[in-house]
Amino acid sequence: MNQLDYTGERLVPGIFGKIASEHLHRYAICFDFVKGKKVLDIASGEGYGSNLLAKYALEVVGVDISQDAIDHARKKYLSKNLRFQVGSVLDIPFESQVFDMVVSFETIEHISDHKKMIAEIKRVLKSDGLLIISTPEKAVYSDQANYSNPYHEKELYEEEFVQILSKQFQFLQIGYQKFLSGSLIHSPNSDEKSIKVFGGDFQGIQQHKDLEQEYLIAVCSNFQLESTLSTSFFSDEELNKNEVEELVTRRVRKFKSGFRYRLVDILFKPWDIFRDALR
Repeated sequence: MNQLDYTGERLVPGIFGKIASEHLHRYAICFDFVKGKKVLDIASGEGYGSNLLAKYALEVVGVDISQDAIDHARKKYLSKNLRFQVGSVLDIPFESQVFDMVVSFETIEHISDHKKMIAEIKRVLKSDGLLIISTPEKAVYSDQANYSNPYHEKELYEEEFVQILSKQFQFLQIGYQKFLSGSLIHSPNSDEKSIKVFGGDFQGIQQHKDLEQEYLIAVCSNFQLESTLSTSFFSDEELNKNEVEELVTRRVRKFKSGFRYRLVDILFKPWDIFRDALR
């Protein structure tokens, strides 16, 4: 199965590091919410996220505006409770009140009509439906970093994000996401609801009072949620292992495609055939 090319607009398997950990962590926090539910993954891209959700949900539909992405996902991810369909976040191709839950990660900043997008999501959700949505926090993602993502049409500050969602949903839980690299210490006996974050070096260590969130994650509903968005950690240990293996594979492939390797292979090929014939 050929992979979609990575352009920087959407994540595809085979991309490692910070961006992979961030995206996978967002889907991971959905698993407890999607059990037994019909879920829409809007702007599903390559399809890996919809496939992950389908391992826990009753049914998952991935919708993306790209025909190439949908064709790819249909061939790669085969499950009885998973399907993919072309469609826009501004004109979702379903009747009203169809889904128990909608997931939309790193989508809203790619369009300018945010109100219409959220209204469309609200339309296809059942009255007791749930939306989990994320977006970069412009103050940190762009302003502080002095960075402009060419694929983003209109980014949001936290207060703008909350205001748009509040027009359609009565209850909001806001979570903050920031990529961290370091060591985790935890105790099964601890009842603390917060996590202490330290930083420093051999000259000194200090505790950080606030972490500047790079991404905002909102759980939205029109009913009081029993489950809450808890503090969680995504370990990239397996991702790092796969990254090393992929790097070695690429270098071996590049070495074998080189002129010197092919020349030596041609020179010694007759000997290999003769040796095998003698066995």
